[in-house]
Amino acid sequence: MTTISGKSGQEQIDTEFCNNRDANKENQQLFLGNSLLLKSNTCYNIQMNSKTWWDYFDEDPYEKVGRYVPSVMGTPIVVRMARVSWVYLDWLSEVEHCDIHEFFAENEKAHDPTECDFDEWMEGAVQQGYLRREKKGLPRPDWCPPANPAELVDI
Repeated sequence: MTTISGKSGQEQIDTEFCNNRDANKENQQLFLGNSLLLKSNTCYNIQMNSKTWWDYFDEDPYEKVGRYVPSVMGTPIVVRMARVSWVYLDWLSEVEHCDIHEFFAENEKAHDPTECDFDEWMEGAVQQGYLRREKKGLPRPDWCPPANPAELVDI
């Protein structure tokens, strides 16, 4: 972990990121499919429920953590999201074999900086991917409880 100064003071940067190029394309498509279509093309930040988080982790699930991820051009960029979002992406990469690099690249291409910053856009894309998987009844991590049915209405 490296600490840097960010928008909200000191933030942690995790210099490791998922690098699973042998992704299972079916699982990857279930997560990536339509991940760019945020509700009304508006950025919003709905956090995944963390009620059972504390049974598995000691860290604050909503602490903003930055990680370097490769940009579309191949240069590393820092993306800051809540720890719960990073842990969920790590789970998708390790257990469901999703290509997280492709997920970031596709969202970078679709991001409209006039609507919100890239970090907020990515947080919304992770949430939308989670909700889409929930609606399809796909597996989720043990620490992640089911989505609220009201959240699945517009998915």
